[in-house]
Amino acid sequence: MTGAELESAFDGWAIEKRAQLAARTPEDNARALRKAGVATIGAVVLALLAVAAVSEEDYRTQQAENSERIASLTHEVAQAEKPRDHEESKAALTALATDVSEKAESVAKEQQGFIDLYLRAASAPALGDGAPSTEMEDVAEHRRTLSPYFADETLVLDDAEAYQWSTAVSHGPGTIDPRYAWYVRHDGRTPSPESASTWAVESAMPVVGEESLAHAVWTCTDTKTEDVLAWASADFDGETGTFVDLDLVVTTAGAEHLSADESGITPKKTPEKDGGRSERAADD
Repeated sequence: MTGAELESAFDGWAIEKRAQLAARTPEDNARALRKAGVATIGAVVLALLAVAAVSEEDYRTQQAENSERIASLTHEVAQAEKPRDHEESKAALTALATDVSEKAESVAKEQQGFIDLYLRAASAPALGDGAPSTEMEDVAEHRRTLSPYFADETLVLDDAEAYQWSTAVSHGPGTIDPRYAWYVRHDGRTPSPESASTWAVESAMPVVGEESLAHAVWTCTDTKTEDVLAWASADFDGETGTFVDLDLVVTTAGAEHLSADESGITPKKTPEKDGGRSERAADD
């Protein structure tokens, strides 16, 4: 086919198509438009469904990854906290054990200190006016050294009464102010030498299962016979750093060398001197 023939055929096809378009009714145009619209919408919906499917899958994948990571982090945190908690508990337990041990030793030392003070008070000359000697006042003053180690609710007497010498029995039956001498060995009515007995810490340790509670036990032992003359126990509050609930027991061996109260100290009498002291026989 020649070029002229091709051109003539194309012109004929174009004229035919224009005639067909001119012959189409509005209904035909609407129908064609709807078909095109449906096809377009269908393509868009398919695309959206594909995107939604991908998005849902990505979300589920991300959610699973997040859940797995959260679980992993939770486990790591728990594992990291365990050693720290253990170390903190260990450190707290060590601090409590050290605190109760050191303070129990201090209490034993101060109780031992009463022995020599009692002996000095018993050996001191009596004043003619009945006033307590300096040595007696030293006994009462020594009680202050024990005050910091005991909780206020454990104290039986007020300070005014606790820190002055008195021959009267200030405590009720079965009670004792922890600032007082718990036990002083006597030979008859005279306090024994300090070397005759020893106050010491028997045990001082935290209570198992308690975070801030410890317990201490002290014993007073006869240095010659090794008999326990008396023993005391108290709880230790790690929060306040003080002892509470003091219990004191005097054994049968200790009762044989027990003075009923501080009035058992019988000062020796000396001849009258410039200080106005009078000579009197010592009580038997």
